[in-house]
Amino acid sequence: MKKALSSVLAALMLSTALFGCNGAQDGATAQDTKQDAGTSAKGTAPAADKKVKIGITLATQNEFNTVLQNGCENRAKQNGYTIDVQIANEDMSTQISQIRTFASSGCDAIVIQAVLNDSVGELLDAAGDVPVALVNRMPTDLSVLDGQSSVYVGSNEHDFGYYQGQYLAEMLKADGVSEAKVCLFRGPLGQDSVRLRSEGADEALKDAGLAVTYVFDDTAEWDRAKALDKMVQFIGTGKEYNCVVCNNDEMALGVIEAYVSSGISEPPVPVCGIDATENGCQAIKAGTLACSVFQDAAGQGAMAVDAAAALFSGEKPEGMSDDNIVWVPVVAVSPDNVDEFIQ
Repeated sequence: MKKALSSVLAALMLSTALFGCNGAQDGATAQDTKQDAGTSAKGTAPAADKKVKIGITLATQNEFNTVLQNGCENRAKQNGYTIDVQIANEDMSTQISQIRTFASSGCDAIVIQAVLNDSVGELLDAAGDVPVALVNRMPTDLSVLDGQSSVYVGSNEHDFGYYQGQYLAEMLKADGVSEAKVCLFRGPLGQDSVRLRSEGADEALKDAGLAVTYVFDDTAEWDRAKALDKMVQFIGTGKEYNCVVCNNDEMALGVIEAYVSSGISEPPVPVCGIDATENGCQAIKAGTLACSVFQDAAGQGAMAVDAAAALFSGEKPEGMSDDNIVWVPVVAVSPDNVDEFIQ
């Protein structure tokens, strides 16, 4: 499983991702990305005599969002902003209520990780005249972004899956495999990020010349325990497969735990995740997770706060593209570079 890792990483680092928030250029190295995360220029701060208050509503609480929240809090502290962080627990009505409370209680700007990508219009309506920086979960309808009262800060979800698929394809081809027999664990069905990550991995495998068959395709809703249970059941079927693709690290870690609970000492096939969380990176270091793709949670949080403050000040958010998006880069993570991403 490991013999192709070095050559794979070299090939992957030739790939580029669209981004702008940490320097509007292509081809950033993994170390550049790590150093930039959460430490980019602070942007245009409002007048010193104005104590900026920013409301932040996150869709859920998990390892990734803890880092995202820390990024928001650290940037706010750097700039002397006051913030109020609320968790919506994946409930749309709760999030709308939180946004309305932010707007009515004097928040100058709001950062939103949307519960539903296709219902962002409702969230912006709840915010009223208060400017909004959407973060991490891209709205399905990008026309809701005007660059003056609303902007999106995040990474290209398709790239996460594509980098994942590229890495996996090289591993399989190095072992003489011509057909990827995939066990796919998706995040919550209906979320654009889930669709785009899955499509990206599929596209990369096919672009590499592999036939692709899905022997298992189900959601574990980003959850480690659910992935563990479903993988144990799948292992029990005895179906043939040669790789496991997971839309995030938490589900990938659940798959790895499923092997242990089934009496299998280490994964018999490559298991790939996304996010490069601390736990995910430790699994790569241990040799149980084949690869992940770095999603800069801290950087997204910091740049979302920057963007929200800029909108409040009537300024253009730093690095904003013509389609009113501040892109954050992604980087493939393997045993060859994982140390750069371990805290």
